[in-house]
Amino acid sequence: HPYSIALSVEQVVRNHAVFDPAKHLGRGIKDLQQRFLRQLPTDDLRAYQVLAMTGEFTAELFASLVERGVITGFSSQDFFELVESHSFFVHDGAGRNVWRFHRAMQTALLTSVLQNRGGYSRSAAIFESLWGMYGAEIGEQVASNDVEQVQRSHGRMFALAQLHLRSELVS
Repeated sequence: HPYSIALSVEQVVRNHAVFDPAKHLGRGIKDLQQRFLRQLPTDDLRAYQVLAMTGEFTAELFASLVERGVITGFSSQDFFELVESHSFFVHDGAGRNVWRFHRAMQTALLTSVLQNRGGYSRSAAIFESLWGMYGAEIGEQVASNDVEQVQRSHGRMFALAQLHLRSELVS
């Protein structure tokens, strides 16, 4: 499984000086993901959780989330460095500059939101921020008569709602 191999290699590289397979890899993909996420700096983990909640993301969306304070600890110019830093970021190609997480990592990130104290409150706050941001974008796009962008924003809102209904992130 290439995803788990790449994540294992990242764990070995990150912990090379004190690497212990039982401690850093665990038993199976879920253990590996949990160990990996626990070792991430807090700002990175929170940024990844927010991005996981969007489903798919662009440099523009990232910059907007940074500017609105939904993602902290990063500047809006950090996007490409961020998505190129780990193998679990997937470029969704086809001429589009859209990124997403590997499905297993997205699930792990969404689960990690709920595992922390106050997880449902944090999830709801992120959801509300994203929903409000997408709604504001639609208002601006309608005002500028940009039908194509309105359709994209509606699609993002629909995908966000579907994701959270399926994942039970908002109670």
